[in-house]
Amino acid sequence: MRSVTPRRTAGPGAPRGHDTELAWVDRPDLILMGIQLPVMDGYEATAQLQADAQLQAIPVVALTAYVMPHEREQAIAAGCTGHIEKPIDTRTFNAQVSAFIAAAPGA
Repeated sequence: MRSVTPRRTAGPGAPRGHDTELAWVDRPDLILMGIQLPVMDGYEATAQLQADAQLQAIPVVALTAYVMPHEREQAIAAGCTGHIEKPIDTRTFNAQVSAFIAAAPGA
């Protein structure tokens, strides 16, 4: 598993779509997607990633404090591969991430 050092960050006032550009540049093994993002929400960002044939194979995992069943279903419906709840359990986090990467197409 390789780590990615962002070259840019998104934030208030960033151009629309900027949040998803790093996936094109870095082609990570996994994207941990926050849901409450400043430019677009994580559901929309995930849908944009999944709409791109060249990025569809990258697993997107929702990383959120939203833990109700309908919220998990909303993340899956947007194209997320899975869901990791906040606060992160540091005892299981690496195994969870590794499992999502191992299950990815072409892994």
